[in-house]
Amino acid sequence: MIFIDTWGFKAYIDKKEEKHTKVKEYIEKTWKNKQQLVTSDYIIDETITLLSYRLDYEKVKIFIEKLELSIDRGYINLVRVSIEDFEEAIKKKLKYKDKLGISFTDLTSMEIMLRLKIENIITEDKHFQDVGFGFKALFVK
Repeated sequence: MIFIDTWGFKAYIDKKEEKHTKVKEYIEKTWKNKQQLVTSDYIIDETITLLSYRLDYEKVKIFIEKLELSIDRGYINLVRVSIEDFEEAIKKKLKYKDKLGISFTDLTSMEIMLRLKIENIITEDKHFQDVGFGFKALFVK
């Protein structure tokens, strides 16, 4: 399994994103190899909000429709942030005083990744590597 964060979805859908082609090819290769992408309800919330601010309505609508289809067909596993994930993310937010740039959504993603034993994440965000859990951010600059 491979986790996909907000940046991964944006890079996949937005042709203006610098790494659009690489991300699109990687995701499609993943699906062709029958591997499932995992994401969370918090990531979907964040992605729809971001796309609404940066892109037009049609692209947001297309994203939502393709996302629903991908979930229905089993290409994407949508995981809900559990109470335990939320509580552990709160603890980490208080623990990482020197890493205030890590979003709360990222911390909930890390909890899901730890729980499901997922190492790889489609992201450009190096915070996932900085926390020392062995995550591999696949598109870090």
